[in-house]
Amino acid sequence: MTHLPGLLRRRGALQWLDTDAGAVIALPRSLEAEWSGIEPPRGRVIPPDQATCRMEPAQPATDYDRVCSIPDGVALLPLGEHRVLVVGGVPLPTAWQADPDGGGVFVQLFTSETGDLPDALPAFPASLSWEEVGTFDAPDDTLVMMDSTDVGRDPPLYPRVTIAIAPGRYRVAYAHFAHPDMQLELVRILPAT
Repeated sequence: MTHLPGLLRRRGALQWLDTDAGAVIALPRSLEAEWSGIEPPRGRVIPPDQATCRMEPAQPATDYDRVCSIPDGVALLPLGEHRVLVVGGVPLPTAWQADPDGGGVFVQLFTSETGDLPDALPAFPASLSWEEVGTFDAPDDTLVMMDSTDVGRDPPLYPRVTIAIAPGRYRVAYAHFAHPDMQLELVRILPAT
């Protein structure tokens, strides 16, 4: 599967973010400027136990170091009073599919038999086993999906995708879906009721 890094590509109803730098994150628009990416954060210090994997050990830890320190790839990282959703541990093409009942699913394309990004997703079986990750608060009506190496306060080095979402609390769960045509890593966020 060959993709050019740093591209936004629309395929059918899906908009794919495809970078080759870092894992994809999603965070409330109001926190975007707080995300330090590969630079040391301004006005805060990241504790050493949150950044066990360090790109530049002689420098202060970064938010990207925290992402690289996650053992399982999908996690919720504290940022101020809220959390940032780490969608996966490796840079994979990632899309968002909204759920008509609220929330939706981040889809990462692990493999594709066609060699291209799909323009539609297969139906997920009701029997799909979801692993709970935690809860995520959306204090405003927009999430930003971006490469975790990018510095939120700076002009983007990689494309960013804005996602309309109702403010509120969401349950986060993870699943792997094997379809004959593709392997998908899924991160679902649903309203916590």
